[in-house]
Amino acid sequence: MENSSVMEALRAARDRYGISQELTDSPIKTFDDLFAHAAEHFSGRPAFTCFGQSLTFGELDRLSSKFADALLQRDYLQRGDRIAIQLPNLLQYPVAAMGVLKAGMVVVNVNPLYTDREIEAQLNDSGAKMIVCFANLAAEVHQAVDRTDVQEVVITQFADLHPAPKRNLVHFVLKYVRREVPSLQWKSALRFRDLLAAGDDTNYQPPGSSPEDIAVLQYTGGTTGKAKGVMLTHGNLMQNMHQVAQVYDHANWEKGQMRMMVPLPLYHIYAFDVSVCHGLNQGHESVLIPNPRDLDGFIKEMKKYPFDGFTGLNTLFNGLMNKESFRELDFSRCRLSLS
Repeated sequence: MENSSVMEALRAARDRYGISQELTDSPIKTFDDLFAHAAEHFSGRPAFTCFGQSLTFGELDRLSSKFADALLQRDYLQRGDRIAIQLPNLLQYPVAAMGVLKAGMVVVNVNPLYTDREIEAQLNDSGAKMIVCFANLAAEVHQAVDRTDVQEVVITQFADLHPAPKRNLVHFVLKYVRREVPSLQWKSALRFRDLLAAGDDTNYQPPGSSPEDIAVLQYTGGTTGKAKGVMLTHGNLMQNMHQVAQVYDHANWEKGQMRMMVPLPLYHIYAFDVSVCHGLNQGHESVLIPNPRDLDGFIKEMKKYPFDGFTGLNTLFNGLMNKESFRELDFSRCRLSLS
């Protein structure tokens, strides 16, 4: 189709579903604005929940500010630098991603299941100076990091943002009973909790980002060659957020009251949009599922948390529909399903 035909088709589709052709002007133009908006309007509400533990928007704001301050204390880091985040859906992801953006730096999302060669290629292409990775899946990073310009590795364990003694018990079981955490020797590494402890949220000042600043380097799948880092600016992501917000309006989404089930990985742009961008804008709780491939475990989590919205892909929907336990769930609250 020619461009004019494409635009006509888009306009017709918007009219058919009652979606405005124009964006309303909004004061939220950068992540600085978005973070301030969420802290002001939803501070006491749950923002992210994982494995029975929740962070409120206020707690998320405080922890991410500590993370940002800790980054800015590193002599080798400055505004605009790339920080790689290689995490499954854990509470640490939004804290780290928001902390990077609050420091005026750029998030580089990395798939935790990458091989060492894929990790090496992405870290070198992006120029990342630090990587935040998951202890259980750190072996590939360990093999790759010396062949990159990464100066520090930040290692987080599954329950790092859960309270003791639960945190200690979970880590003991994963490391010594299930033996899921490899023992690795690093040249330059520190623990996620130690980095957080080094930061002071009272010192934090917004960096004054502009809509033209790069916020995220989001890598393509690489199915037609090497993966390419798409430069997404603050303006790109905020405009997309405002566009898609009309879908929430049509679903009668009540700001600050809803709960979204999020099985898709936050390191992909789809879930990043829904949970980080829209979650902060709409004030809804995101229930993070670290391993959606475990369908039985996922369905158990869905039973615990009656949900108003759901994000998925066709393959996931198909797998769930073949589970009788999924069919037995209570869907009476569900207002919005995104695919």
